[in-house]
Amino acid sequence: MEEAINNITKVLPSQAEGITLIDTCAFVHHFEHPEKIARLKRPGIGITSFNLAELLYIEHKLPEKVKEGIKRFLKHEDLTVVDIPVFPGDKDGELSYVKDIDPEILNIVPDPSDAVLYATAVKMNSDIVTRDKHHIYTQLAEQFANKHGVEVRNKI
Repeated sequence: MEEAINNITKVLPSQAEGITLIDTCAFVHHFEHPEKIARLKRPGIGITSFNLAELLYIEHKLPEKVKEGIKRFLKHEDLTVVDIPVFPGDKDGELSYVKDIDPEILNIVPDPSDAVLYATAVKMNSDIVTRDKHHIYTQLAEQFANKHGVEVRNKI
């Protein structure tokens, strides 16, 4: 899977403003339910380089069928990948990245790795699709997102 991810063309956030960003769990969910994969092929759907790096971190936990589906998709589909300058596991980098966009985000989404996606969406005026209800997809987060024009949804 790493080779497929490394071969994907990445764009700057300014080149993908307004797209819908999908988080790692929601991305994987589509491959756990193959009838939903077509939704990822819709125009205007993307993922951050940070979330793809998270995918590599959890790859060993995924069923083989899910891994193979993701690899095929990444090799053959035109997924927008937004390149951001932060990587999972670099907590200081995550905190710095989020604070540079809006330090208030960390009051709403206290987990820095979840806050990275949220901050990127704010920066890009993008919406978020997540399955992570305990951090991002909360009433408080939705209210804050409304301040920035960002919608948080649980499906595409």
